[in-house]
Amino acid sequence: MQKPQTLSSEAFVFFKIAKDVPQSLKTVVMLTTNQTSQGTITAVAANFLYSLLFLFGLLLQPLSGTQVASWRVLTMFFSLVLLVSVLKQWQHIFDYLKTLKNAKEWFLFILPTPILGAQIWMFMWAPVNGLR
Repeated sequence: MQKPQTLSSEAFVFFKIAKDVPQSLKTVVMLTTNQTSQGTITAVAANFLYSLLFLFGLLLQPLSGTQVASWRVLTMFFSLVLLVSVLKQWQHIFDYLKTLKNAKEWFLFILPTPILGAQIWMFMWAPVNGLR
């Protein structure tokens, strides 16, 4: 016999605090307690935000593509620092960095950096220069 599914402690606390929230919103929150739906919602949100990134370059129109990319890197860095701080996840980052034992593991950790940097630059340079 299968145990009935119960709400996670985070969802229970949320419902206890948000008594006056409409039922439709509570249903959405209940759906997000499932890890699969959390991942799906996160992926859709990330893709939506990524699709809006070209607007960032258009808003900073007098700047060059490289300058816009630099602003994007700074904005992304401070946003990540803020997110990790608000979620109190610094210990997870430090724990992961402690798992990198040798030069090969550090190399594999840093390897995607130039690829990501080139993509950030290209997706900021193109809209500023009229290429969409």
